[in-house]
Formats: sequence, C-alpha cells, structure tokens
Amino acid sequence: MPDGTFNLLFLPHSFKLGHTVGYAIINFTSSDYAQAFHHRWHGQTLIRGSKVKPLQVHASRLQGFYDNLKFLSTSEVMRIKNSKLQPGIFNGASSVSFLDALQDLGLLGFERQ
Repeated sequence: MPDGTFNLLFLPHSFKLGHTVGYAIINFTSSDYAQAFHHRWHGQTLIRGSKVKPLQVHASRLQGFYDNLKFLSTSEVMRIKNSKLQPGIFNGASSVSFLDALQDLGLLGFERQ
C-alpha cells in the first residue's frame, strides 16, 4: 500500500509468458527509504519455507522519478493499454494515472535521442 515512501512501482509483465518477468522497479522518495527497503527485503523470500529464490535487491543505474518516467515513456510500456499493468504512480498514498503523470512532466510524445 502506498505510504509516501515510494512514488513509482512497476512489475514488468510478459504478455508472451502471461506473468511478470521476475523483477520490479521502485523509485523511493528518499535514500533512507531505499536503504530501509534493502535492509528489510534483500535475501528474503516472499513465501516462508518455499524453494523460491531469495529476493535480490539492487540499486538501478537509472535513478530518480523523472528519469525513470522519461525512460518508461520511450519504452514498450507505452503500448500497454491495461492500466493495471502500467507503472503505478503515487503522490503520497494517492494513485495517479501513468499517462497523467507523463503529461504533467511533459513526457508524452517524448522521443528517444
């Protein structure tokens, strides 16, 4: 549940495989929140006692809300019509439409350079 610690959550979906691809993108609103998340979840499994690989939490080379949205605005993500599969954008505990967030930042129609 969004609580203001992050403003972007995206679980890329493979339409070919019919499920998520095994990683998530989260943009935290501060480095303290990112470090706390890493401390809590790195090496943990989501289902106790399962043989599922433990989570590997790593910092992305791409950092920041704007830069992540700028990248996503030039990716295959723009072809996703189902809003439930689009990146989740949050302002505190409130959800914001992915396309509205792109428009607010002037990123709709942004071309890769």
